[in-house]
Amino acid sequence: MSIKNKIAAAAAVLFLAGGLGVATSAPAHASSPAICTSGGENNNGDCMNAWGGGSAVYAYLPNSSHEIFSFESTSRCGSGYVTSNCPFNNHGQDAALGGDQIVEITYGGGGCVADASKTGLASLGSCSDSGGAFGNMYVVAKNNSLVDVGWTNQDGNWVQLTSLAGGSHQLQYVYLDPNPTEWTPQ
Repeated sequence: MSIKNKIAAAAAVLFLAGGLGVATSAPAHASSPAICTSGGENNNGDCMNAWGGGSAVYAYLPNSSHEIFSFESTSRCGSGYVTSNCPFNNHGQDAALGGDQIVEITYGGGGCVADASKTGLASLGSCSDSGGAFGNMYVVAKNNSLVDVGWTNQDGNWVQLTSLAGGSHQLQYVYLDPNPTEWTPQ
């Protein structure tokens, strides 16, 4: 196979992976991946950031330290994808997000993005397909918003992880946001 054909084949695989909603991540800079805003609320390119290396998760300028976040596949619902009766208590919500991927958002320094203390603010908590910190599972919706499984099940309404205030503010869990933050691995 010629170099030209190899490049074309690789491009086709990447195109198909993106079209199928497969979560991928590429480095934001040389050594660390990042997840950054790509649309919706405060579409200013801010990235998830473990503020000062602590447990709070903020939106902050890209290419800064403490941005080592990535989507990690899960086995939730048996396949890691929304089915007709999983992961939501309201199966109408399952139907609306059918086939979308269920992920944890891991931090390279340890832990997953969650809301273990149920404050409505994102922080790092434990990771687990079953029994992790409250709010540690997300459905990556077709519009790249992150629907939180724990909060959505607890309250019955759609709850998304949102960067309402933009850079230098802790990420929030927001109910029924008409223009939710869209997140993309960089």
